Amino acid sequence: MRVYINTVFEEVYSAEAEEVVLPGDEGELSLMNFHQPIVCRLTKGAVRVISNRKVKSIPITDGIAHMEGDTLKIMAEVA
Repeated sequence: MRVYINTVFEEVYSAEAEEVVLPGDEGELSLMNFHQPIVCRLTKGAVRVISNRKVKSIPITDGIAHMEGDTLKIMAEVA
């Protein structure tokens, strides 16, 4: 899936991923390619992007995520 993480001012991260783990309101949420379309609120924690058995962790304070098809777009305040 294609992952985009943006703040109000800039694109923080853009890459392909196999899985993304999000810090959601009700706990962690794991998304993979072609997950059911979803919009969710994010809380303080780390967005973990997993690709080729490597994990990239991006700390956030809050935000929103939108998944549709093979694209995940995240608008967040980066810590």
